[in-house]
Amino acid sequence: MDELIVETPEAGESTEQIEIRLATVAEVTNDGLRLQFDGSDAATEKVYKCNASCIFLVGDRVKVTKHSGTYLVDYVIGGPGEEGHGIPPGGSTGQVLGKQSASDYAVMWLTPHYVPSGGTTGQVLGKSSGTDYDIMWLTPHYIPSGGSNGQVLAKSTSADYSVAWTDVHSIPSGGTTGQVLAKSSNTNYAVSWADVHGLPSGGGAGQVLAKSSATNYAVSWVDVSASKLKSGTYEVTLSTTVLTPSSNAIALGSSTKPWGDLYAQGNVSLGANYKSVSIGALSSTLSFFGHTAASRQTVSSTATVATLITALKAYGLIA
Repeated sequence: MDELIVETPEAGESTEQIEIRLATVAEVTNDGLRLQFDGSDAATEKVYKCNASCIFLVGDRVKVTKHSGTYLVDYVIGGPGEEGHGIPPGGSTGQVLGKQSASDYAVMWLTPHYVPSGGTTGQVLGKSSGTDYDIMWLTPHYIPSGGSNGQVLAKSTSADYSVAWTDVHSIPSGGTTGQVLAKSSNTNYAVSWADVHGLPSGGGAGQVLAKSSATNYAVSWVDVSASKLKSGTYEVTLSTTVLTPSSNAIALGSSTKPWGDLYAQGNVSLGANYKSVSIGALSSTLSFFGHTAASRQTVSSTATVATLITALKAYGLIA
């Protein structure tokens, strides 16, 4: 194949002989190919045009045809399907050619992973299993529109993915140790930190809470006594039937605020221990043993016994 090949024109063709030669590609450039013709020791400096529909690589054996005083590279000569040229062997129905590596012309048969059929507007592709390339059309569950600063996503119904923007009723900032949350108005979720006005510590059995000053919430434990009772109607229940006086006894009423009716069941001892007893005023009436009260009786120093008896009967002292 190293010899010069000369074809004789057919009848009607130009009488110019067609010169065909063989060469090896020495360099592939953007403008064409540098060739080393068979029988030559070096590649040409000249770049020759080539068949643009073919792929040429350095080292390829090519058929060259002389035309109009120059050579044109027609095609590569070699066995069909040689590596680097044409479609690689193998492959199966539906496969496509894809890159095998970054090297030029390095291709292989690949199984394409197509988008599955079906689906509706707005759906997206998602995994249907852990198998490679196993995907399906899925309806995305997006974040709903709207909402304002501080709101959070919360379930709006029990349906799957049913959510809406909702206000967070969080604990207000501030507050001090011991304070509690209390309503600040009748508005829903309106709360603020407030002091707890609880029971004061201490106190003894039977004591009650009473104001210790005019300051709000100022109370203390005190004993119940008559001095704590104010104007009004009160009912005092004693735990025993005995009133134990102090060293100054028990005073019922005063000269300006006398005691009212006195009801006694049992003995009444007045003026014991040599204490004086004063009953009524000069204009008062007096009686004993349920007798009608009578005014003060006047008896002279020379009165008879009968006059004294009459005076005593007036008070009911004798019958």
